[in-house]
Amino acid sequence: GLRPSADRGDLAIVDPSLPPFLNRIRIDNLRIGSSRVSLEFEREDERTYCNVAAIHGDPLKVSIVFGTQPRS
Repeated sequence: GLRPSADRGDLAIVDPSLPPFLNRIRIDNLRIGSSRVSLEFEREDERTYCNVAAIHGDPLKVSIVFGTQPRS
């Protein structure tokens, strides 16, 4: 999921996943405090990858964390 913190100026993307019917999505201008970020998600088999396409405004720390959920 997405875990934004405008106060700290960061965004954590934790265990990104897309449903089986959706292979790719782009989110543009997601506002976190006075920053805006564009994110791209792409699913390959059981894994979803995330790319930070752009950051505008104030600096924003973005972290992508995998492996916090048990796999079935």
